Amino acid sequence: MSSLHHKRKQVSIAILATVFGTGVVTATPTPNLEISKQVFLTIANVAMCALVWNIYFDEELSKKDIISILLDLSIVTVISAFTAYVTAKGITALINDITNWLGVIGWVVIGIIAGLATSLLGIGWASYCDDLYRHQTH
Repeated sequence: MSSLHHKRKQVSIAILATVFGTGVVTATPTPNLEISKQVFLTIANVAMCALVWNIYFDEELSKKDIISILLDLSIVTVISAFTAYVTAKGITALINDITNWLGVIGWVVIGIIAGLATSLLGIGWASYCDDLYRHQTH
């Protein structure tokens, strides 16, 4: 069980780092760079999901054949890319409305919303991986 505790601690650090990064990037007032922010948010969230998967299943992947590894990794990539893109697109769609309504403080609100969305994605994905890990090892 200490291995599971260690994995959870590593996952928490990875999620917090991604939440902080997405929050800061999104809160930076750069109204002409929404597409760049979408790309950054999507890549950061996909990387977070891949890192969480790697923390839980790195050892197990080395025991599988190449087809199983590629299938697992492609599923992880597709799921995380889709959810990360939808999250990033939704956040950047809110930028104009919130910044028009709240002014400069709107950027801080957007950063907080981006951080919350990333944390929800990370917690959901970590919960899924944690559950899958616990049921595979026992």
